[in-house]
Amino acid sequence: MNIIGIDPSLTSTAMIINDKIFLYTPLYCSTNKKGDLTKWYDMCNPYITYRFTDYILDNNYSKSEIEKLISYDIIAEKIIEDIDSNLDETFDGNIVGIEGYSYSSSVGPLIDLVTFSTILRKKIYDKVTSNIYIYAPTSLKKLSAELTYPLDKKGTARNFNDISGGKFKKCDMMESIKDNETFNDRWSNFIKNNYETLKANKNVPKPVDDINDAYLLSKVVKKNHNL
Repeated sequence: MNIIGIDPSLTSTAMIINDKIFLYTPLYCSTNKKGDLTKWYDMCNPYITYRFTDYILDNNYSKSEIEKLISYDIIAEKIIEDIDSNLDETFDGNIVGIEGYSYSSSVGPLIDLVTFSTILRKKIYDKVTSNIYIYAPTSLKKLSAELTYPLDKKGTARNFNDISGGKFKKCDMMESIKDNETFNDRWSNFIKNNYETLKANKNVPKPVDDINDAYLLSKVVKKNHNL
């Protein structure tokens, strides 16, 4: 099976295809004023294929809403193209895991994210596979914990700080990658080798946080289908 994990975002959509990593992001999110990649985008560069996206929205509300649709459609098509060109034809079928919406987001960005994600899901359904699994953020946290940590007597996976998976934050999810002894690929090794530096930040920096989500999605899908 081709395993695909996608973490949709308006500014930093991460995708894993059979351990190949892609990131779809506007230039203004990933570069400085000189046009160079900022620190973590540069450090991740050897591990990621960047697809830079950019669009300028019209000041007119009606026109800007239509331009959003056009922009989201273009990005979704780029994602489909990358999926098509990176599928292993020797594998039998495709499985896609996508992270769902966080309803704690503010209304405006949430509506735009729903619009983009809906366009993307429909294209995947029509052009790649109907074998799509959508994981709520809380479910992904819980299942990510279960990839790494044993279940307690109540059936709950807790990390070494006694935090249950359902209460994981981005830093805990990153830590679960670091703690997992069975993960031994380029991205998990990057996390393990740079963990202390990453941990020193107030928040897990972009694009690491989004890639982690897509990475763990792909691992959860693989485990859930015994692959």
